[in-house]
Amino acid sequence: MTAVTVKVFRLYRIFDDDGALIYVGETDDTLRRWLEHLKKQPWSAEIADVRRDRRVFYSKADVQAAEKAAVEAERPRFNIEYNQRNRDRVDPRTMRFPDGRLYRPDLYHRDGAESQGPSHPSRRGVTGPSSRSRRPAKPKAKPKARSRSMGHGEWRVARVVATWLAVFVLCVWAGWDHGSLRDTGVAGLVFASLAAVGAGRAK
Repeated sequence: MTAVTVKVFRLYRIFDDDGALIYVGETDDTLRRWLEHLKKQPWSAEIADVRRDRRVFYSKADVQAAEKAAVEAERPRFNIEYNQRNRDRVDPRTMRFPDGRLYRPDLYHRDGAESQGPSHPSRRGVTGPSSRSRRPAKPKAKPKARSRSMGHGEWRVARVVATWLAVFVLCVWAGWDHGSLRDTGVAGLVFASLAAVGAGRAK
């Protein structure tokens, strides 16, 4: 008894890096068809993701009807058949918009469809390409002021001032004049401070 082989047809969708739908197709050999797109299509460099439809069709007529409905509703960028209403479509044979302007992927992805041709209300997902809203440029951050470290001369001046301030506070706290201070037990500390000041100036 001879086994009967049943052909199974599937829809598939191809998306670019922005998540925009660029092609809808049907096939009975998904892998072979994907490889053909990669080798032959001039837009193959834009392929970022390929998704197969969950539905399974058992006749060519049924899968073609589903393909027609998907193309008309979702408006992929590079489909020609069933896509005449899509003003953003690009003919892969000439890589031009319907009005004759040349399709430039770099401008299209940077500025959206409005830089090259008419646009469709939606940009992402399976709804087809359209203009992308331009985001306002972020204001440049002001450069932070760098903290400046003290030089050797500044440190020496600060050390002298701090020493004189310590002597003054000590004198006020003790309540003595300079004459009586020499006869006290803290005289050595005061004169040592004065000697340190003199040494700092001599450096």
